[in-house]
Amino acid sequence: MTESGHAHRPLGCAQRRWLVVCAAVAALLMGGSAHKEHRVEAGETLSGIAKRHGTSVSVLMGDNDLADPNRITVGSIISIPDEAGTTHHVVRPGETLSGIGQRYGVSSAQLAEWNGISDGRTVWAGKRISVAGPAAQNVAGDRAGGGTHRIAAGETLSGIARRFGVGVDTLAETNRIADPNRIFAGATLTVPGGWRCPVDGPVSFVNDFGVTKPGGRFHNGVDVYAPRGTPVVAPVAGYVEQSRGSRAGLQVRLRGNDGHAYIGTHLDSFGAAGQVQAGTVIGTVGNTGNAVGTPPHLHFEIHLDGKRLTNPYPSLRSACR
Repeated sequence: MTESGHAHRPLGCAQRRWLVVCAAVAALLMGGSAHKEHRVEAGETLSGIAKRHGTSVSVLMGDNDLADPNRITVGSIISIPDEAGTTHHVVRPGETLSGIGQRYGVSSAQLAEWNGISDGRTVWAGKRISVAGPAAQNVAGDRAGGGTHRIAAGETLSGIARRFGVGVDTLAETNRIADPNRIFAGATLTVPGGWRCPVDGPVSFVNDFGVTKPGGRFHNGVDVYAPRGTPVVAPVAGYVEQSRGSRAGLQVRLRGNDGHAYIGTHLDSFGAAGQVQAGTVIGTVGNTGNAVGTPPHLHFEIHLDGKRLTNPYPSLRSACR
């Protein structure tokens, strides 16, 4: 679920001797920068490869999703990007957001916004951050906790319901609308619930999206800590599917009416499945799967349009007050 940053090979570039030329042509056509490839040989190190190609260990780690620079496999392919084509950076000890920004030609404020860094400056060593565009999006926004909405010309009740993650029937009933197809521009609707914090109770969490995990992986969500058994609720209306696995333990996937997908992992127990409203209990906080031995928490992910992974930290900050 992470972006690799690899350039795609255009058709007709199957022969390896044409790979670099074809990649360069494709990059120019797409307005990007060319990537080269390096096959790891016995005895090579990532620092040696970086030095040979005029780049840095950190750039190679970020562009190849490597969490440990000392763990590269003989025969594996390392993508060598131009510095201008780098999409991610793995923070090294002592680095600052302003220093990283200067290196990639962007401001520290941009990096903070793109990565959901709330204080504008703090980054952790080993954390993978985006240096080429937004990796965090606040899908809760002003929807957190519900509120009111003034109907604009051309809007429909079903469209408003999808935006706020509530059912059309619930929205109509709350506002005593007899015919959902008859609403008027300028009228104000009361929106029940809105985007909910996925854990219904006292919580604690930090922006741990992108931190290094064992086995060369990066953290794809935010861990929301709460006492075992605390209700896990649907942040928006949608359809819930349940699954079990050795890594995730008890897991729920919510296909939200707002078009996004929400994943909650390490549950202690399941709640409602199928069609649910925002705020419906869909499980309880636990530490099942590979979280056994850690404090109870909900590993929470957001996938925009059901596909693109985004940092859920800004949404959680808005909704989990």
